[in-house]
Amino acid sequence: MNGSISVLSRLLEGRWLSGILLALILLSGFALPVKAEPLQAPVPAPVKTEVIVNSSGAHWSNVSIKVTNSLSKAIDVRNVQVDFSAPAAVNSVWGSFPSVSYPGQIKVNSPGQDGELFRTSVVLTFASDSWINTSLKPGSDFTLQFGLPLLATSHSVSNINLNSAVNP
Repeated sequence: MNGSISVLSRLLEGRWLSGILLALILLSGFALPVKAEPLQAPVPAPVKTEVIVNSSGAHWSNVSIKVTNSLSKAIDVRNVQVDFSAPAAVNSVWGSFPSVSYPGQIKVNSPGQDGELFRTSVVLTFASDSWINTSLKPGSDFTLQFGLPLLATSHSVSNINLNSAVNP
């Protein structure tokens, strides 16, 4: 026992043991197992949007937002809400709906400015008759159209979002 204490005291005096302990502590921290999180594939956006300026002049522009189903299955657009920002208030919206029935009502709400831009919400409501088609098939689209009292570009309309009513 005395021999092992003497060896231990010599190691401490030479700081060998403290160096070895420090190295073991540091190395053990790097050798800890790391829990790997499973990778998840990104969820595709249910729709693709595109801003199209149909005509533009110094005092008036006709603008469209084209909404295309980019999933591999149909989505229901009943009561869908499309929100976007524009440099002027939008009070009237119409559209082209070649893939679904024309909405019974297109509600437009442009409550006011959010900084330099006006935030606009458009809600499409459809009748509940059995012949009404609200199923937007893959690759199919509809277009919302409106006017802006200014010279517009495709970047004039931004922050386009569709609410959770678009269910895949």
